[in-house]
Amino acid sequence: MSEPIDEEMDIMMNKIKNPNAWPDWGKKYIYESPDGGQTVYQREFGADHSTRVQIKPEEANRND
Repeated sequence: MSEPIDEEMDIMMNKIKNPNAWPDWGKKYIYESPDGGQTVYQREFGADHSTRVQIKPEEANRND
């Protein structure tokens, strides 16, 4: 059984890859990388920097 955060990450990646399939996302996110892509963080648009969540590099770099 997969973890809830893994399921949320899969949904997020699907939304990024297929934006027209998700016309009403609700929340908007900012993606940041302080080190050129080695580490990637997500936070809700307008949220404080301290609320960011690290995304696994393999999730951010999937090409399927």
